Amino acid sequence: MKSLRFGAVLLISALLLTGCSLGARLLYNNLDWLVQRQVDDYIALDSAQELRLEEDFKRWWHWHRTTQLPAYAVSLRQWAGQLEDGLQRQEIDDALSAFEGFYLAALNQGYADFAALLVSLDENQVRQLEKTLSRDLEDYRKDEVALSDPERRKLRIKRTRKALESRLGRLDQAQKQLIEQWSEEHEDLGQQWYASRKAWLGRFTALLGDRQAPDFAQRLRPLIFDPGSYWEPGHAEAVVRNQLRQLDMLSAVAAQASPRQRQHLRKDLLRLAELCERLAAQTD
Repeated sequence: MKSLRFGAVLLISALLLTGCSLGARLLYNNLDWLVQRQVDDYIALDSAQELRLEEDFKRWWHWHRTTQLPAYAVSLRQWAGQLEDGLQRQEIDDALSAFEGFYLAALNQGYADFAALLVSLDENQVRQLEKTLSRDLEDYRKDEVALSDPERRKLRIKRTRKALESRLGRLDQAQKQLIEQWSEEHEDLGQQWYASRKAWLGRFTALLGDRQAPDFAQRLRPLIFDPGSYWEPGHAEAVVRNQLRQLDMLSAVAAQASPRQRQHLRKDLLRLAELCERLAAQTD
């Protein structure tokens, strides 16, 4: 599942990796409101659908709090312990694979409810959803694809440096150079991403037109769980090459991490582990 690594990063960032413990705690404890707001951005539900969404999400939320947050804490403490001897390439890859597993578990747990919500949409709601998704795709084209190569490279470096410095603290010049070198070697896939997302949207839209079919959820599942299988020819291979280059860069930056940076990351991971444990211990 070629695209799960991207989803994993989004999941962990959204639920855990905010700038402070208070911010992360407030974010997680208000997920029901945030999810409702996010859904409202895409589609206006009727009262029965809103009630069903609320009940479905509370069920998912309880599962996540009681089963997933403790697992996050175990993994975070494990990774913190590995920093004593530095962080190896395989350990970084294993951590990303663990994130993928967490993401897939969360997605799978809520999938049946998500598919049922789509089935309940009327024609006006479907048109609204399609219009909003098309708008998002056009925004992506304007904000990302339409940039010049130097602009995309500059943005890629800025985002990566910010992400790493939030975990390691200030990077030294050699580490910054590694990021710049990686950005030079990174294959620009903006056009491929746009074409693949457009093709995905076309398939999703067509499937919504047949949402009352008995096998709708089964036919929808590959689009949600493995959108990479619908990518344009050559896109998947290029994504894999970029992922390997990114892993090489992260490994090189980690290999040059100073004791201060390793301690910074270790404290951060332990802080997040403690946060997960506190959140998991809260009653609904």
